Amino acid sequence: MSVVTQAQQQNLQEIAAVRTFFASMSHADVFRYCLNLNRAKYPNAPALAASTVMICIDTEGWDASSIVLKEVGINTFDSRDMTELSSPGPWGENLLKNIFFYFARIEKHAHLWNRNFSAGDPKTNRFGQQRFLNDIEIVNFLKGAFEWPLNKDKKDGCVCPIVLLGHALDNDIDKMKKLLNFNAELRGNLVKQIDTQVIAKDVGHWDHPVNQIGLQRLVNNMGFEYRDSHTASNDAAMTTIAAIQLVLDDRYKDPKQLKKLQEVIDETEYRSSKHDWDHGSA
Repeated sequence: MSVVTQAQQQNLQEIAAVRTFFASMSHADVFRYCLNLNRAKYPNAPALAASTVMICIDTEGWDASSIVLKEVGINTFDSRDMTELSSPGPWGENLLKNIFFYFARIEKHAHLWNRNFSAGDPKTNRFGQQRFLNDIEIVNFLKGAFEWPLNKDKKDGCVCPIVLLGHALDNDIDKMKKLLNFNAELRGNLVKQIDTQVIAKDVGHWDHPVNQIGLQRLVNNMGFEYRDSHTASNDAAMTTIAAIQLVLDDRYKDPKQLKKLQEVIDETEYRSSKHDWDHGSA
């Protein structure tokens, strides 16, 4: 059993304060806080809240079996990087420059293809570099993402608070637990789970009393192209980009700006292809 140091105990107490702080906030406002879009409204926020790491995750199973997971897509940012920005930029361009994209394919299931309602070709992935990971490597990759060090120089075991974003997120959390034996809550630093379906309601974009908005419809409503769906990294990227458009102030979404939304997204897609990572194999 590992020994928890005094620094780690203090870290967990501060994380608990961040969890309490976010608890009463809407999903939209938590996301705005992570993006540094509304922090002036919260002068008494715990200091550690500004060091929150946001992780957007999507998983892709095999449509022939509910117990097979094929892909995991992650995009993530450190809120401290957003603090350095003077402006979100047109359509959130400057925010998107600080997001990193990763596409993990489960090695032993890489030969399996979806051909029905979730048909998608992983070779058409657009966001992040593709790598193949075995069972141990995929869990280590997820642990690394969720245990982001608070102080990289000190190596004291203290970690950042995590906000987890997704679209119909409960499904992805359930798949990680059951099919990868990975529990995102185990480390104790997950402080909030937020969902684009809820964000859309928070900001008044979607008000159906029963049905939730689908990701394809949400992207279409936001005004950009949803290309090559049903790869985990593409879907995660669409989730994050749509969420940013939902919470961004209207002055950054003026059609008269020098850049169009699709142009900003295309540039984000290109940059993401340069994001090197070293888990698994190419």
